[in-house]
Amino acid sequence: MRTLAGSLLCLLATLPVCCWANEIGSSIDASRITLEGTGVDDFVPPGWTIEEQASGDLNKDSLPDIALKLIEDKPVKDKDEENLENRRRVLIILFKDNSGKFSRVAVADRLLQGTCDGGAFHMFCTAPANVKIEDGILIVNQDRGSRNVVETTFRFRYDAAEKRFVLIGLDRKNRDRLNGGISAKSTNFLTGEQIIERSRFSERKGDYVRKSTVKKRVPKETLFIEQVDHEKY
Repeated sequence: MRTLAGSLLCLLATLPVCCWANEIGSSIDASRITLEGTGVDDFVPPGWTIEEQASGDLNKDSLPDIALKLIEDKPVKDKDEENLENRRRVLIILFKDNSGKFSRVAVADRLLQGTCDGGAFHMFCTAPANVKIEDGILIVNQDRGSRNVVETTFRFRYDAAEKRFVLIGLDRKNRDRLNGGISAKSTNFLTGEQIIERSRFSERKGDYVRKSTVKKRVPKETLFIEQVDHEKY
């Protein structure tokens, strides 16, 4: 388990600020992203490049769809090669048809954190924004923080009636790296059930020990993927 020693806290206080906060600026211009194309490269507008892509059937037609993760196409470091540059990310969802062509279904420009949005926990490396497709569900996992690291996992499912992706589940885990405490909140927006668990690391057992579990009801809120902003979680 990674720990945060007092000496590290002192070091962080003396280091120059890089780009831990979000960059202020307009998001990607969706009008510059084509609606249809023969390959994923057709959906990459100027100023952006493909960072990763995940493949899987998202609309139950047995064809491999694409979750395309774009990143700003600019230098990793500033002009003095000292500080990391924050490069924003955008997630584009593409459906494949029987002819092999792709159509754009969604553009989520606030869901993924930028490369320098991970706080001190990721100050020397690129902050993660992990995207995968499992059993028809689009899953996005990322974390950020310092002593307290917050990990969020979003789950989206395609709603054929709405023709949009809907947030169906959210897991939010807050981990205190100093005292070993964890508070985990799992929300199912389909059932309206939320489970909150608190655990603490036990040196004697060498593992986390659950201290409490609380179940509660929450509104069955409908949020589309374009509305989800990682900063709010």
